[in-house]
Amino acid sequence: MLESQYELNKLFSTVIKLFQEQGANDISKVLKAAVISSEVGHYDNWNGGTEYYSIYIDVDATLFSFYEDQLSIIEEKIKEKLEILLRGVESEKIGAIIIRPVVKQYIDWTSVSDRTAKVDFLEKLNRIKSILISVATGGPKIQTVNEEYKNLYKELYSIFETLQLNNPNRYKDLWEWYGYWSSGDLPSYQSRRKYISDLYIDVIDQIEKSSDTVPIDQPFEITGWERVDRGVSEIRKRMSEAQTEEQFQAVGLLSREVFISLAQEVYDSEIHISTDGVNASKTDAKRMLDAFLSYELVGPSNVAYRRYAKSALDLANDLTHRRSASIHEASICVIAVISLVNIVKVITNKSNIRF
Repeated sequence: MLESQYELNKLFSTVIKLFQEQGANDISKVLKAAVISSEVGHYDNWNGGTEYYSIYIDVDATLFSFYEDQLSIIEEKIKEKLEILLRGVESEKIGAIIIRPVVKQYIDWTSVSDRTAKVDFLEKLNRIKSILISVATGGPKIQTVNEEYKNLYKELYSIFETLQLNNPNRYKDLWEWYGYWSSGDLPSYQSRRKYISDLYIDVIDQIEKSSDTVPIDQPFEITGWERVDRGVSEIRKRMSEAQTEEQFQAVGLLSREVFISLAQEVYDSEIHISTDGVNASKTDAKRMLDAFLSYELVGPSNVAYRRYAKSALDLANDLTHRRSASIHEASICVIAVISLVNIVKVITNKSNIRF
């Protein structure tokens, strides 16, 4: 059973379902994002023979880093669930569960942010492809586009080097490309188009799948409030991975949850009286934090602090309620929420905090 990828996928689909039903969403999240494989790690020939399998759970480095301090616990819980599903199967046992980061080329777009961006780089790659194909299939004469090609090649080569990616194109000059296609190896237009398309297909696929979201570099110190700390870590991770409108919207929704968790940690209904006289509900983060700030920053000496803190509160509240979801709005939302968490933590500590 464990040697078959099909059966292994069914087993882990059931494991994910069990964890979801039991509210262990962190573990199910890891498994849903993983590539899972197995191999025999040990064979015991006693009593008909038993194969002990090592199960490898490969996840993105960002996700691995987020859960690294909990890996032994997560691995043990996964093993327990698999052993339940394998009851009665004497010939196959679980030897080890191993969660590990995927080893791949991670593209750091910030390293070339002064020269290009992901979309711009892809446009230039498609432009150089177009030139290579057109001159070899009855298009413009080489001498009319060769200067543009050479300049573009140099620019792309430099970016490839900085990104530590392999440049698949060895033709620095269109005459070099002419020498290859006219040698007889690529006799037809179709063969030349296919050659150039195949030349770039892997690197373009790698670039398209890479994340070009700039990480949120907002200073943040662990608060000791577990739900708030985990929430901030999660929105920073999600923001670093987000690429679609739906993913940016999810960042906003998670920021809203951090907003609520923060309010629930510091709000005391006995002393934090709302400024409008309306009792705050358990999810009314704006009213709870407004009452908290009014009480904790009372007096004329705190006017500027109070104004700044409430401005941060208003911004965070507004952004977490918006349904629009661009990278610009999601980034500002995350920064606003983290700023508010920092402010509230400083107030509750009544002491200096260094970031």
